[in-house]
Amino acid sequence: MRIKRITPTNRFKHIDLKNIQELNEHYILTPNGWSNVKSFAFTRRAKSKIIKTEKFKLICDEEHILQTYSRSQKIAIHAKDLNPVTHKLISYEGPISFTITDGGEEDFYDIQIESPHWWFTSGVVSHNSILLCNNAISSVSGMGPDGTPGQNVLMITFELDTLKTAMRCLGAATNIPLNQIVDHQDLVRRTINTLKQTYNKRFAIFEWAPDECSVTHIYALLDNLRRTESFRPDVIVLDYMDLMISRNNEYNKDDYTRQKHISNEIRGLAINENVLVFTATQTNRSGSTSGPTGEDVADLNKAAESFGKQFALDYVISLNQSRTQRRETPPQLTMYIAKNRNGPRNERIECEIDYNTMICKELT
Repeated sequence: MRIKRITPTNRFKHIDLKNIQELNEHYILTPNGWSNVKSFAFTRRAKSKIIKTEKFKLICDEEHILQTYSRSQKIAIHAKDLNPVTHKLISYEGPISFTITDGGEEDFYDIQIESPHWWFTSGVVSHNSILLCNNAISSVSGMGPDGTPGQNVLMITFELDTLKTAMRCLGAATNIPLNQIVDHQDLVRRTINTLKQTYNKRFAIFEWAPDECSVTHIYALLDNLRRTESFRPDVIVLDYMDLMISRNNEYNKDDYTRQKHISNEIRGLAINENVLVFTATQTNRSGSTSGPTGEDVADLNKAAESFGKQFALDYVISLNQSRTQRRETPPQLTMYIAKNRNGPRNERIECEIDYNTMICKELT
């Protein structure tokens, strides 16, 4: 996230992000506990927002995503779209009022933390995620519907911009750390050209604002891509379904109903377009209580907001990481098969993950 300050090591202590690298512990506070800071990257942005509450001040990029309440509904929203009249920020002290003004050019730090969940920046809840980059990249070289290798892939992101998403996909495709991709441009080009020549398939990335996209918009995009680009995807990656809305506005009044119907609508999208759809969702608070050694895993009961959204899904896995796994070199995690219509379930797959390249693979 492009921010100036974060909440490290002490709940009520907010420091400049650049100074956290001088601390012995590189942890920041999240609603689910502490998470390790995996990487830093410097960036400069032309437009910023200055958000002030009674106790805190947050300087962030105008595209920074925060969690708010609007008409008693919890939503994710870009900083540039915040309205102090209709929104309340969510902090670790509950919903709070705020003021917001335009800022000028600012220096920020992008950071990556180790878990895909919300975290506190200057006391308010913001978001970080591990994208579905592995699925997208591996699908390009997967088996197509005609039995030959290679699939067209469409990836739609609702939180990161297309450039950031593309960089993470490049990391997964090339095994080059994200902060070194610019220094290895020739190798990146050769790798991508090899993929194109080998599979002769296309990979498209589109960005939409959170809480504005439904499957109706995706149908329209697919129709436009077919007519103007002769592009028909075999795989669609949605990052992620919790940030979508139902095509029927009546179902958007509460999170349970909204997410349940979004799940059904995504299943309809997969059937009507004859595509494989990957998406992600969040766990509830109990999903973070796996214990120090990972003796517990997130099952179907630990999905956030709506148990009903899982009824339509054919295959559900949860990503679980204990404190012991997190401290391994490289870090490890457990994939738990929570649901599988056409095969084994309730099984664990032990994996390792490289946060520098966004690559996750099974342990051998």
